[in-house]
Amino acid sequence: MSVAAAVVRALPIAGAVAIAMVAVAQADGTGVIAAVTAPADRAALATAIVDAIAAEAGPGRGRIVEDAVVEARAAVATGAVPVARLVGFRRVREMIDDGWRAFQRVQIDFAQSRLAAARSAAEALVALPGGAELYADAALRLGAVMQYRRVPEAPAVIALALALDPERPITLAEFSPDVIDAIAAVRAAAAPLQRLHVVTRP
Repeated sequence: MSVAAAVVRALPIAGAVAIAMVAVAQADGTGVIAAVTAPADRAALATAIVDAIAAEAGPGRGRIVEDAVVEARAAVATGAVPVARLVGFRRVREMIDDGWRAFQRVQIDFAQSRLAAARSAAEALVALPGGAELYADAALRLGAVMQYRRVPEAPAVIALALALDPERPITLAEFSPDVIDAIAAVRAAAAPLQRLHVVTRP
């Protein structure tokens, strides 16, 4: 009888979990989630399942996490990002690159559409590290395309990009002279003044 079977016989509640975890134990690691009605039994159950996986999988099994739920919560608390969100970064980056290549090839309609879609997709990433800069890049390039088409909203789009990533270098290695001039004009423009009426109460 295998070690896993022994654990299942000794701890019936863990039966399905133990079998499933042993079956999927692979080189990239395995996480254990012990579900019990009595919290006091949870640690012992998790330890037993880990031992069963280790014995059954043998060498090369990868890392085994005794409490996958606790570790996942700790990772999120320290700033870890789900894989699906990270995939979003790559997808937005690809959209930006596609749109900018189209602009350089004078495929203006596609460029504006692609960069606008990239900016919209980047909205969900703004709160994450690097998300604001990615959004700013999409907006800056979209603004450049809009400026080329003389769209009235172009300066506002460029201004937003510069506000989100003010330290971003603007060089001839990346942008054409007319784009650099448009960005410089936005930077040089005075911020509009607004009259405010403030009322205070003692």
